[in-house]
Amino acid sequence: MHKLFDPIAEREYAACVADLLNSDEVLWMKNIRHHHFVTCYEHSLFVSYVAYRLARHWNIDAREAARAGLLHDLFLYDWHTHAKETGEHFHGFTHPRVAMENAIRYFQIPEKEQNMILRHMWPLTPIPPKSVEGFVVCR
Repeated sequence: MHKLFDPIAEREYAACVADLLNSDEVLWMKNIRHHHFVTCYEHSLFVSYVAYRLARHWNIDAREAARAGLLHDLFLYDWHTHAKETGEHFHGFTHPRVAMENAIRYFQIPEKEQNMILRHMWPLTPIPPKSVEGFVVCR
């Protein structure tokens, strides 16, 4: 069996994010192209799972890392056309706040996860996350 495949971790991960994965807002990310042929949903799911596995390995809060990882790009618009439509040309700097506000609006996430989402673009953005889990979500 491959070292990266852990059936127990798979079940535990799914339990951490099941409510988010079944939400209309997270499912909507399947309609948003993120990078090349990857959707925002696929990217966020990857970040979430890797953050979960790293957090679990380092014995930090894997549930929070998984949930913040899944919601870190919950901006819900196509950033490729966003600048033309709105005049906002700084998606890389502004989308963390939009994602955090959406996560609060739709999921009432705790303050620690809010900070993890808000600071996930560090070091592109100047202020680092407050928690170790937040650094795990930085991509």
